[in-house]
Amino acid sequence: MTINKTLVATTLLLIILGCNAQSNSNQNIAKVTQKPATTRSDPCLRFSEHKEITNKEVLTGTEISDTSKFTPSSKISNRYQADMGGATLNVDIEKTDNGFRLTRSHQEPGMTSKLKSYTSVCIKNNIILHHGLTGRIVKSGLLLIENQPENEFIPSDLWIHYKEK
Repeated sequence: MTINKTLVATTLLLIILGCNAQSNSNQNIAKVTQKPATTRSDPCLRFSEHKEITNKEVLTGTEISDTSKFTPSSKISNRYQADMGGATLNVDIEKTDNGFRLTRSHQEPGMTSKLKSYTSVCIKNNIILHHGLTGRIVKSGLLLIENQPENEFIPSDLWIHYKEK
């Protein structure tokens, strides 16, 4: 009988200590993962480990050139345009409370314009970053590459050169 009482007491003690340790562990996890409340965030913080795009080909109208032919600039405009074999592409950039909004439109003659917007875009120095979008501000305008442009006429494997409008 004594062994059973000792076994039961030891088992209860281990259960109580285990529950208490689990409770403390959950409290510590909550403290570590809890984020401070912010009203505005810097969209550039998300891209601290952004990988540089290795493709160097730029579509300028119907010609292909190299990114090395474009000189970086820090002067940003709010409107850029590119012509691509009869289609017109426009990029509008506007400052928001949470970085920038970049809207790209694609207009084929006689068809309705197709839009794609990116919000909370990071623009720092001459670089533009967003998930699925990378850009460079250059003296002759803007180089932009979209990983998933959601438009079959816009290449996802080439930079597009947009001129300041």
